[in-house]
Amino acid sequence: MATWRLPYPEPVPAGKTDQTTVQDRPTELWSLRREGREVACLARLAPYGIEIDIAYDGAPVVTRVFETGEEALAWADKTRADRVARGWREYSRLT
Repeated sequence: MATWRLPYPEPVPAGKTDQTTVQDRPTELWSLRREGREVACLARLAPYGIEIDIAYDGAPVVTRVFETGEEALAWADKTRADRVARGWREYSRLT
């Protein structure tokens, strides 16, 4: 009987790294507020592309993976526009 393997590397144990591991801190592309809640769009590099998280009050609820930065940014822009159309407003922690 054949043993099937996933087409990507085995998980790396915590605290260890190898050449296939990408450790990128997320970059906040935008954040919006409405009725005391916050939604943010976070982007990070991954070994298989660009990951975009949509996080509500700091907890990711949606993660999408894109092959290119252009695709990732286009989706992030559309998602932001959808939220603004539903009453969410610009918010920056820096101001």
